[in-house]
Amino acid sequence: MPPFPAQSTSYEPTIAWWLATCSSLTYYSKPEIIQQLESLGFCDVTFFEFLGTFGYIARHQGLPPDGPFAILVFRGTENDYTNILTDVEIIKRPVPDQNLRVHGGFLTALQEVWGTSSVLQQTGRIRAHSIGPEGVSNALEKLPHGLPLFFGGHSLGGALATLAALYHPPKALYTFGSPRVGGKDFCDKIQKSQIPTYRVVNSTDIIPRLPSALFGFRHVGTLVYFTRSGHMLYPWSVKNRVIAVLEAVRELPFLVTLILPSSLATYSLVKAIQPRLFTNHRIREYVNKLKAVVKL
Repeated sequence: MPPFPAQSTSYEPTIAWWLATCSSLTYYSKPEIIQQLESLGFCDVTFFEFLGTFGYIARHQGLPPDGPFAILVFRGTENDYTNILTDVEIIKRPVPDQNLRVHGGFLTALQEVWGTSSVLQQTGRIRAHSIGPEGVSNALEKLPHGLPLFFGGHSLGGALATLAALYHPPKALYTFGSPRVGGKDFCDKIQKSQIPTYRVVNSTDIIPRLPSALFGFRHVGTLVYFTRSGHMLYPWSVKNRVIAVLEAVRELPFLVTLILPSSLATYSLVKAIQPRLFTNHRIREYVNKLKAVVKL
């Protein structure tokens, strides 16, 4: 197994591979996930699922010479071309107890499983408590104190992991093909929290380009870009930006598939063409390219 430098907050390809692999498991059944996590050396796992939002928290005893760690990963959109774009809306909602607004659909999906562990800062003599159904936040509070915790997710799962970091800051956050979550106020909040955030984008994957910046949405974190051939562009530079633009230009003829009316004929056409705008979004594409970088 590749190392997992649990004390590192810098971008680590091996950590990215671990979290991408664990994110890919969210698309499998629970027995299959348990079997695969055991083969990876995890010692326990807690699943959460409600109204379509699914993920798990898993704890690992660590690989020498690195120490133990835990991960939280969310499942993304099912691998269906019509569903991928359905998730990407433009309506924002205010975040409870926060002076900012984010994507309403993503916020609702997280709130359905988050639970009631209090994250309100306590000052003076008053103590704050929350009462209600338990969820992800309560499970996180039960992890050993000081255990390095990493968040990850693919597609919609990356958006949920990003929102979760707002409530419970992790050691680091890695997302794969994540859409934009909020606007400038949200980005400023994450930046001020100093959460190391790395968003991995596979070439012309269309989902990280949505919702459009024209509607006030922005990305958070440091971009790690993989070219069509699998070359990792990091850290970001003017030269790398030119390469990314040239790759996007190659896919311009297929942009028409985004504006065609939703119908069975359109769906059949997209499946027949298999434009890289969509196929680059598959989680296995991310796992394979990271695997090549890690040289497994």
